Amino acid sequence: MIIDIDVFIDKLEFSIFSIENQYKKYILKDKIIIPISFDVGNRLSYLRKFISILLRQHKIEMAYLHTNDNLYTEDLSIDIIKIIGVMEELFSSCGVELCK
Repeated sequence: MIIDIDVFIDKLEFSIFSIENQYKKYILKDKIIIPISFDVGNRLSYLRKFISILLRQHKIEMAYLHTNDNLYTEDLSIDIIKIIGVMEELFSSCGVELCK
């Protein structure tokens, strides 16, 4: 199984799919809204827990992370970098191959 994640400042949009006969077979498409009432540490913890559940439930082996370059303003880029860092660490610790 493969997970494809689009990172935004206020949400993660993801799809989980497999490839069969060179076609994507979608299992799940959804988004995770990041609670604005949480501080940065709790937001990252929330995302990590949520994604780790998806990785286990669907036996994810590969992951793709995408960001929109327009999101990189001085204030927002630090939060996005932190989100990507947490996702990369999670994939690494779960044995999920991060694809570029």
